[in-house]
Amino acid sequence: MRGTERSLCRPSTPLVVAPLRFLDIETSGLRADRGARITEIALLSDRDVKLDWCYDECGEIGSEAHDVAVHSQLAHLVRGMSETVIVAHNAPFDLKFIAYEARRLGVRGLDVRVIDTLALSRRLHPDLRNHRLETLAEAFGLSAPGPFHTAMTDANVTRSLFQHLQTDGALDTLGDAGIRRLRWSEPME
Repeated sequence: MRGTERSLCRPSTPLVVAPLRFLDIETSGLRADRGARITEIALLSDRDVKLDWCYDECGEIGSEAHDVAVHSQLAHLVRGMSETVIVAHNAPFDLKFIAYEARRLGVRGLDVRVIDTLALSRRLHPDLRNHRLETLAEAFGLSAPGPFHTAMTDANVTRSLFQHLQTDGALDTLGDAGIRRLRWSEPME
C-alpha cells in the first residue's frame, strides 16, 4: 500500500475522505474448501461500479472457463483491496471466499481493512429481530435496485445501509464504524 492510501485507512480517518469500496459476492455454497465457488462479484465506490461480474458470462460453475474468469476478476479485485477500505455485509464470509480463491491464484497474504455492516447494525440496533440485509433494508426504508441475493443489488443496498448507519450512529471516523484489519496467509476453514 502506498503511503497516501495507508494514511487514509487508519481508524482516525474521517469517513468523508476514506477510500470506501462496497463489496458483495455470491457463491454456489457455503464452503470453498468443499467445492463452493464464487458466482458473482460486485464492487462499488460511493458513486460508480468498479466491478460487476456474473458466472453466466463464462459457463458452468467449476469449469476451467469459470475458474479462468473468476481468477481474472479476483486479480483485479485483490490488487485494489489493499488501497481501500472494504465495506461488506457479513464481511468475513465474503473475504474468506476471496482469500481461498486468491490462494488458488497464487496470491498469499491478503491484508484487508474492512467494515462489516452486519456487526455494525448489531451494535447500533440490537433490538432488531435479525440483521439480514433484506430485513435491514425494510426496517430503514432502503430501496433495492433488483432482487436480493445478487451481488450488484446486495452491494448497492450495503452502500445505502452503511450511509444510513453512518448518519444514524453519528459515525465520524473509520474507527467509529468498526474498521478491522483482516490478514490471511491461508484460507480460513
